[in-house]
Amino acid sequence: MATLNIHAGAAMSLCGLSATSLLVADLASVKEVTLYCALGTIGGLLPDLDSDHSRSLRVGFFLASLLAAFSAVFGLATRLTLAELVAVWMGVFVGIRYGVLWIFTRLTSHRGLFHSLPAAFFCGFTTAAVAHHYFALSGFTSWMAGAYVTLGYVVHLILDEVYSIDLGGVKVKRSFGTALKLFSRHSWRLSILLYGATALAFHLAPDLHAVSKVIVDDQAYQHILDRLIPTGGWFTSVSGPIGINPS
Repeated sequence: MATLNIHAGAAMSLCGLSATSLLVADLASVKEVTLYCALGTIGGLLPDLDSDHSRSLRVGFFLASLLAAFSAVFGLATRLTLAELVAVWMGVFVGIRYGVLWIFTRLTSHRGLFHSLPAAFFCGFTTAAVAHHYFALSGFTSWMAGAYVTLGYVVHLILDEVYSIDLGGVKVKRSFGTALKLFSRHSWRLSILLYGATALAFHLAPDLHAVSKVIVDDQAYQHILDRLIPTGGWFTSVSGPIGINPS
């Protein structure tokens, strides 16, 4: 099984390289590229949330609890006293960190529904919806944020399948095929629920027009082709600041 460092490193590398192409094509700023890379890395860790004793589970629920608690406080800041806000913060944090976590660990099993392609798309669509409606990001940026979560997620699933093959002993482990699945026969009710939640998340996500417009834009591809490899010599554009004489 691939380790946490391998999952994080692979997701960060692939998402970082692909996000850089958006920067080259003038489709993203440096801040947005950093955001995409970070979300892709997080996506690469999300599938292990279904492991009851994983570090990803503990860290993920801790961060989610903090985010939810502060979001609740910020939303009620003008209507409650400081003491009431502290009570709300503690209630939301403890409720998610321990209550929701307890329910989550009872309903999930490792290599269960979280290790599946619909779960990857659910997380991506949900990220796009939250980025657009809660953080007020543009439609294109929100969809890219969701896409990178899904990309990192799928990288994790592929690595799990690759590590299920023992090349040294030339054999396939029992875990092979449990990551890149579309449906779980053992948990068919939860599978149907997951597909329904994925459809709802897609419905709540921003309109795809902003993304489709970029996909068919030849100028974006031309930007990448023009800057794919140097034509006038290597590193000549930065020769001044670093003190290299191009001649």
